[in-house]
Amino acid sequence: MKIQELFIIFLASLFFCIALNEININYIKKNNPQNHQINTKSLVENTTVYSIDNQFYTTQIKNIEKGFGYTLDPKNPEMKVRRTPVYPLFYGFFYLVFGENAELVIKWTQVLLFALSSVLLGITVYNLFQNKLHAILSASSYGLSPFIASYTYFTITESLTPFLIVLALYFFSLYYRSKSIWLLLATGSCIGILFLNRPVGGIILVTIGAFIFFENWNLKFEFLKRKVFLILFLSLGFALSITPWTIRNYLVTNGEIILAEKYYYSDPMDFGRAHIYFRYWISSWTNPANYSAERLSSDMIINIRNGEPQKNGKLINSYLEALPKEAFSVNPKSEISLNLEQLNSCFIEMFHPDFGNGKLSKKAISELDCQNKTAKLFQQSIEKYKDERPLNYFVFTPVKTLKEIIFQSNSSNLAFLNPDNRDFKIWQILIKALMYLLNFTLWVSFAATLFIRSFKMRIPIFCTFIILYLALSLLLFRYVESRYFLPLFPLFYICFGFLMDMSIKKAVYFKKLIITK
Repeated sequence: MKIQELFIIFLASLFFCIALNEININYIKKNNPQNHQINTKSLVENTTVYSIDNQFYTTQIKNIEKGFGYTLDPKNPEMKVRRTPVYPLFYGFFYLVFGENAELVIKWTQVLLFALSSVLLGITVYNLFQNKLHAILSASSYGLSPFIASYTYFTITESLTPFLIVLALYFFSLYYRSKSIWLLLATGSCIGILFLNRPVGGIILVTIGAFIFFENWNLKFEFLKRKVFLILFLSLGFALSITPWTIRNYLVTNGEIILAEKYYYSDPMDFGRAHIYFRYWISSWTNPANYSAERLSSDMIINIRNGEPQKNGKLINSYLEALPKEAFSVNPKSEISLNLEQLNSCFIEMFHPDFGNGKLSKKAISELDCQNKTAKLFQQSIEKYKDERPLNYFVFTPVKTLKEIIFQSNSSNLAFLNPDNRDFKIWQILIKALMYLLNFTLWVSFAATLFIRSFKMRIPIFCTFIILYLALSLLLFRYVESRYFLPLFPLFYICFGFLMDMSIKKAVYFKKLIITK
């Protein structure tokens, strides 16, 4: 690929990203002039978009600065290993170097990384497929994609993960062309950093390893020995990246092996184990993001801390009324109502000022009898649903969740496309419709490559990564938000570029055929 072509792709991505986000920023300023703290609809330092997740990634470096070490909460030793380090260190570097201007520099850095990733994606595709048109189409469509660009103006953003995916694939494509094992080591190291940013992204280590092993497959001993050596070298790069963090975790926990992060007492949300089982119950019949357990629990806890637990009865009733019929197809409303009342009672023990000043430690919360009692009630409801509707639990619910991921616009983080009270204007509806169509097209592109033989390496690298990622998200975690699937978009655009390239060549072929006749 020519440097001029790559430069044009870089500039197009840069200008598109800036234009999209400046429109969004200006909309937020206009519609929230007092800058009331609203997720995705308010600003940090009048520069980046506020996210409720900010506190989980901007706190650690400030605690280090105060002498408390890397932790979310100096008073709770368990918070030393609660979050993986890449996001916090990324923010921390800019915070320590630029101080009050950190958000401004973070924003422009993420914009540049997005534009750079579009160029790297083009080079990657060219290295792997030796097809210039495929490379240009993949890179340019990725660089003009609103899905990742729209996150670059957030303080701590999901846009870093796709960049690391692209970087890992870029290093692997360089190895593929040169066969230098040092580039394979760099690939593994980049995947290690990706793992410490979003652990599920580490799946790509498996898919690249599988491709290395099965490429030009034969049963000769020398072949197998060489392949195992290459995979071990790839894994060595991965290990080099995660080892310092693992050693640090071992030291601060007095002997625990923690590769990424740890959810103490089966409670990643700090609401208690009982709440988690409430969310598990929702995941039996739908994606919990649709009927947020976190929102109900948060509202209940706020009432309790304000000394008004009596308000929670109305909250529970309103929540139950909003649930669809499927929620009660096996578990009667009276059963779930009782479970939620028990959850409320447990929250009172956890957070009411009359009980331990409402400041029990996470360990103390986990040892409350009400935790086991309430979790057991929800577990019984889950088992009952599994026994009576196994197809729904294991097949239809994941498929329904997948359908929601495919048939949506990925525009929830753009304030200018989500007016209050859903008072949409025609232009907003049109843009959301185009984003909806684009998202659907990308998923169709991925599906189509499964059946096109000429798409080299489609199974071992691209499709296997996507399939494994989906399986973990839909079958194991059973809780998804659109932003969780951003790591898949670089691969989607590779598939999309291939189909566009193939379609153009087919159109040219048939045109020539018609003219000849």
